[in-house]
Amino acid sequence: MTKPLSLSDFRAVRVILEPDDFALGSDEPDQPPSDLIAEKTWHGIMDLPDDVAVRTSAHRGQVLGEVHWIWERWVEAIGEA
Repeated sequence: MTKPLSLSDFRAVRVILEPDDFALGSDEPDQPPSDLIAEKTWHGIMDLPDDVAVRTSAHRGQVLGEVHWIWERWVEAIGEA
């Protein structure tokens, strides 16, 4: 059985990109959902990746931070595609 994370845990809330974050496309706001996925289907797709991400980030924060730093340097070195 799954359980939600406390909303005080920053990992509990998802974020999405703004339209102007994309290289191509319109800067217009996103349309509201027109065919929203069922909650049961969503959880079937997303719970395992969420669980792995939350458990890993709870105990490997320093290593994840270092890998993220390396990734940032790589993007700076080669530029954005």
